[in-house]
Amino acid sequence: MDDKIIICRCEEITYGEIISAIAAGCHSISTIKKYTRSGMGSCQGRVCAPIIIKILKSHGIEVEVEDKPNFPYIPITIRDMEVIEDEQ
Repeated sequence: MDDKIIICRCEEITYGEIISAIAAGCHSISTIKKYTRSGMGSCQGRVCAPIIIKILKSHGIEVEVEDKPNFPYIPITIRDMEVIEDEQ
């Protein structure tokens, strides 16, 4: 695979960066996430985590699914917060 292929679209992390993280000793989703920021974008890893798992497995690294990606927060306006406060 070409090192310049984007694996994490949200953070623009390439295949080469993932391979560098693996070479540096990152052998789990969480350590790769900390090393590269992959999975920290708006999709919270829903797109890139399965790809990274496949990359790890292709390098002979057994992967346990550590946690499920978080859903992005839904932004609300100040006006919406005022309504919530009034209802309480």
